Amino acid sequence: MRWRATDPAFTVLGVTAPDPTTSIPLALFDDVVKWSQRRTDLGAWAVEPGSALHGDDRWADPYRVSHAAQHRLHSAIDNLHAVKLLLVDAATLPTFATFTLIRAGMENAAVVSWLLQPADQPERVRRRLQLEAGNAKNRDTALTLMLRNAGPDEQAAAAPLAEVLERLRGIGEAHGIPGREIDKRLPGWADIVKAATKHPRLSDIQLFQWRMCSALSHAEEWPSHILLSTPVGDDVDGVVTLHVETPAGLAQVSFGLASGMLRDAINLYDTRRMASRTA
Repeated sequence: MRWRATDPAFTVLGVTAPDPTTSIPLALFDDVVKWSQRRTDLGAWAVEPGSALHGDDRWADPYRVSHAAQHRLHSAIDNLHAVKLLLVDAATLPTFATFTLIRAGMENAAVVSWLLQPADQPERVRRRLQLEAGNAKNRDTALTLMLRNAGPDEQAAAAPLAEVLERLRGIGEAHGIPGREIDKRLPGWADIVKAATKHPRLSDIQLFQWRMCSALSHAEEWPSHILLSTPVGDDVDGVVTLHVETPAGLAQVSFGLASGMLRDAINLYDTRRMASRTA
């Protein structure tokens, strides 16, 4: 790509994808392969009677806390397993797409940790209902676009947003959770990712990696300039040609942090779902 020294705008001319198998240890993907296999075993995710999650599910029914956690764990596993399919099975390292997948893994793992971390049941249930309120609002926005030109039967089939929110408030208030707490806007992604950090010394690094992956997912220029590019030759008329390549080490570190976040989320889920390890 070319970059004008006096102007941050640049034009993409081409990128390079190195062979990752030469520098990324295959053992890095052992856990995600194991987790991907676990996805097909429904019993491996079952909530045991008497566990913390069993109580959460009863309070929040039909918006079960365990279902929200499972859905996001499966998504995180799926995205990180896709990284393994690219880097190992296909032996390629896409310049940008790898970080889009890693970002999705990080975010979904972080939501699970944020959801299940509180020691008290009312707070876990509140967060679950808050997630569902956000989901209902997003669904309503999308369906409004889809149903704008639909017939009355299709429009009637979609539950009104106000009805869903009222149901959520009723579930919360039955357990002493004020409706206004459920209506609260969800924390931003940065706050959720930061809250999911179990290791304080990794907090800034993890948050930086998430921001980097997010920026690459949205084609922001700064990570390409700072982390992926090296100048090629001298500038010509103020334009510098850059060689853009994802360092295998950077992909390895990012994947390792995402995998660690997912491991923490899965361990927390297992702690909450098993009666013998309820916390």
